[in-house]
Amino acid sequence: MAPDLPGIGVSELTSDVSMEGIATVVKEIIEAEEIEQAAIIGHSMGGYIALAFAEKYPELLAGLGLFHSTATEDNDEKKQAGKKALSLLKSMVRNPFLKPPHPKCLRRLPKLIIRSCMNTL
Repeated sequence: MAPDLPGIGVSELTSDVSMEGIATVVKEIIEAEEIEQAAIIGHSMGGYIALAFAEKYPELLAGLGLFHSTATEDNDEKKQAGKKALSLLKSMVRNPFLKPPHPKCLRRLPKLIIRSCMNTL
């Protein structure tokens, strides 16, 4: 399952967009799908969300995988690189060539993409 997390795709932002807040959204999705335990895999920032989920809801966790993410806090150099990248992205969004896709394009995406392999977890 690949959830459409707050602010990504067609989902709306929630009031709490912290890693812990988004982990709670993941928990709500798991409960709505009636999944007893899940293997959570997080890529990049998703890794931080997965770690927050593991810390808050260990009873729901069957496994944890991190890709291009770490279990430790970023050092000052990585934080500065992230801020620089964010600044660059913000400047690029002002360029009309790099506008986000039209919302109608995003409506075609399903709220959740469920793969058949989920039944084997």
